[in-house]
Amino acid sequence: MVPQKYKEFYAALKDLAEKGEVPMSRIDDAVLRILRVKIAMGLMRRGALAPRRPLACRRASGRPRTARSRGARCASRWCC
Repeated sequence: MVPQKYKEFYAALKDLAEKGEVPMSRIDDAVLRILRVKIAMGLMRRGALAPRRPLACRRASGRPRTARSRGARCASRWCC
């Protein structure tokens, strides 16, 4: 699989799976292997890959702001 062409890979794999040329058991096995590696590396822990929130989205206390605490959504896609 080429990471830069994942959209094309996904479309081709979906098409092959719908035609029955690639069994779902094969896809399930591949996903399971990927998840096992991620779990072993600690990547599935809560917050392991969470991006840092922008400074503008923090209170004076340094805690991240939530949509509820400020009554509106932040414009940043990485926020709250």
